[in-house]
Amino acid sequence: MAKAQSDRPVRSNDASAWGVSSSLLCIFSQTNWRQGMMKVDIMKTWFSAGKKAAAILLLLLAGLAIASFESDGKTKSTAERLKIPILMYHEFTTDPAQWDYATVSPEKFYNDLRTLKDNGFTPIFFKDIDLARQGKVKLPGKSVLITIDDGYYSTYEFAYPILKQMNMKATISIIGWSVGREYHNDGITPITRHFTWEQGKEMYESGLVDIQSHSFNLHNQSDGEHGVAPYTRETQEAYIERFKRDTLRIKELIEKRIGNEVVVYTYPYGVHNHMSETILRELGFKYSLTVDDGVSDFNANPYLLKRINVPFDLSSMELIKKIERENQ
Repeated sequence: MAKAQSDRPVRSNDASAWGVSSSLLCIFSQTNWRQGMMKVDIMKTWFSAGKKAAAILLLLLAGLAIASFESDGKTKSTAERLKIPILMYHEFTTDPAQWDYATVSPEKFYNDLRTLKDNGFTPIFFKDIDLARQGKVKLPGKSVLITIDDGYYSTYEFAYPILKQMNMKATISIIGWSVGREYHNDGITPITRHFTWEQGKEMYESGLVDIQSHSFNLHNQSDGEHGVAPYTRETQEAYIERFKRDTLRIKELIEKRIGNEVVVYTYPYGVHNHMSETILRELGFKYSLTVDDGVSDFNANPYLLKRINVPFDLSSMELIKKIERENQ
């Protein structure tokens, strides 16, 4: 049975150089005279003023250095880091022969969630981060994002019941054309089964699942095609039009069929480029996800976020240690 490949993995002492005016120098000289100093060393005053101005300027520069301009136009201190681990799952099965770096057992998924909870982690949605950055809510001290890619039926069959049992949130990124399908576009070639729009809406309405974009039909890999990468000899204009059309199609479908706002783009295979990032921002996407390993700082950049893949042979406690190590 065919299965779409998963995304796996110059300093100056000259007072004029600091903007020190001659009137300022005059004030310093007059002050010294009033204090009974009979000799006024103009050069000393000159350099003293320069040093004072330099100190002020350095303080101002230090203030600017600890600020960064966020994508929403707000200034945020980089001292206030917002590093949130994003876990990455794909498929679930009870068949040990199929377990690999992208497919795990339901039991492992349950153990991972239980261990996260036991160690004080609270799963959140990306929209919770939006609200926190707007000052409307406060995030849990040990927040984590659970992401499940591709929209396989096993997510609905196995992962969703566990999420309900544990009362924990997850974000599922779906491939538009494959929703509800068991066969490829040719209607003949079998593919791994995907959950339906109705099942997706059921999960969303539970309050525990958010549905986001994994492209409509860009999750492909062949000699001339690799995720959102441009085709060979494709013009920039043609690429922009194709990527925009595909992205808007899946965004509009999810918002119409499921009901939640689509603001997260999960790159197929993690492939991305400058133009795709520019287009996503123009279309109102607030986050983009890669398959790069690690934990990103949302306050530094909410795009091209790293994730931690969870393979079948990574124990739940090893996962916790990896999260804590990456989150330092």
